[in-house]
Amino acid sequence: MAHRTDFGNVAVQEQNLSQQQRLTLRQVKFMRMLEWPLQQLEQAVRTEIDDNPALYPESAHESVGNESGTGEGYEREDYEEEAREGYEDFRSVLDDSEDDNSDVDRRLITEQTQRAQATAYEQLEEQVAMLDISERQKMLIDSVIGALDDDGLLRRDVAVMAEEMAIYQDIETSGEELQEAIDLLKTLDPAGIGAQSLQECLLIQVERRKKSAVTAIMKRILKEHFEDFIHDAWSKIYAEIDEDRGLIDDAFGEIRKLNPRPGAGLSEATGDTLQRIIPDFFVETDDEGNVTCSLNMGRIPKLALAEDFEDLIKRYEGVDREKLRRQEFEALNYARAKVQRASAYIVMLQLRYRTLSLLMSTIIKKQHDFFLTGDDSDLKPLLMKDVAEEMGYDVSTISRGCHHKYVQTGWGIYPLKHFFRMSYAADNDGEEHTLRQILDAMRDLIEQEDKDKPLSDAKLTKLLNEKGFNVARRTVAKHRERMGIKVARFRKEIKA
Repeated sequence: MAHRTDFGNVAVQEQNLSQQQRLTLRQVKFMRMLEWPLQQLEQAVRTEIDDNPALYPESAHESVGNESGTGEGYEREDYEEEAREGYEDFRSVLDDSEDDNSDVDRRLITEQTQRAQATAYEQLEEQVAMLDISERQKMLIDSVIGALDDDGLLRRDVAVMAEEMAIYQDIETSGEELQEAIDLLKTLDPAGIGAQSLQECLLIQVERRKKSAVTAIMKRILKEHFEDFIHDAWSKIYAEIDEDRGLIDDAFGEIRKLNPRPGAGLSEATGDTLQRIIPDFFVETDDEGNVTCSLNMGRIPKLALAEDFEDLIKRYEGVDREKLRRQEFEALNYARAKVQRASAYIVMLQLRYRTLSLLMSTIIKKQHDFFLTGDDSDLKPLLMKDVAEEMGYDVSTISRGCHHKYVQTGWGIYPLKHFFRMSYAADNDGEEHTLRQILDAMRDLIEQEDKDKPLSDAKLTKLLNEKGFNVARRTVAKHRERMGIKVARFRKEIKA
């Protein structure tokens, strides 16, 4: 179950994660592969080719996953069904327990770069070094820091993290021990870093404040009425908290000053190393409203099984193992292990291509108008769970597929997360609107108002409702303040 809430102009996704079953090694490897950006995948493939002689780089890969759509409709190629079938077919490979034992607004980017994150991480590492804890605990905290999202929160299942650390970092730990490390991280600065939800992040910040009547109400709102708060259910909170209304309003104001992104510095440009953002997808449109999409294969070659390994296995098919010499027996086992590993790797790559292609085509289907115009106001409300339901995949798969992925369009390069928007208000016909559409409409009304008689919040609310935006006056006032627009009486221009 997922909720998106706009908090101080920062879109934050809250996920309640539950681990239904223990992931196999290959399932974890695939999910990690799906998450990798193109550059990281290229390096991983090169390493795998070097490590496994049964994996043969057959030829250069071309961009794959062409899609097209016209008008309001959208048609996808036959591989959409293949992607789902491939996903199901691959479950037998992913579920195989036998292991081979091998170790929020528009972001327009044209020639932009990303700087290294050294300084922000070093600040955390310096604090960790000063803690009076064991070296093992410090090591675990460092691993947790590397798993924080762009907001500085840890929205991941602790048991899964412990399992991945054992696989990828050769660190054996339990969920309980890892949770202790996470709790230690939460004591560091900035306040809220390492929190496992937005609610906990805000509460940590309140706990560090000086005790007062206002902070006590802040805690009550965040602990007992968090869902009401993020959904602007003010009347319900007023009714259920038996305190002076002025104190409650003060608490609301102070909560808005809290930082929902304590780890923003981790992803800011703080270092000197430059890395160009490479798009994972290319989307093109034509004058007839067709949209085509292709997956960027970069420098990843098309992989195949080495013929000499396959020939060796075929040579001994049907031969009684007891009749094999020791050298032949060991060579056969070696070849089988390498071919099994290579086969699984090839299938994982194919599934990654199919999954990402289907993901991008689903996003285009949902946000078709935007790809034709490049106008943010054409973005429709869209959650990751909506895309997951459309594709028949888990939400966690969609989240990983969108992680650090970019698409190049005729209007610039965008992160995939740009296309997800919270449903904010619905008109009388049930059509939902995004917050950006509402803010744009508000700005237009204020820019066009008679400066002798500026529009009051009540009048703005009425005009927005007439335009189909079902918003309350208090909501209008809140967003007007966040846009830095003064109240009507201070916008009045007196003519000389």
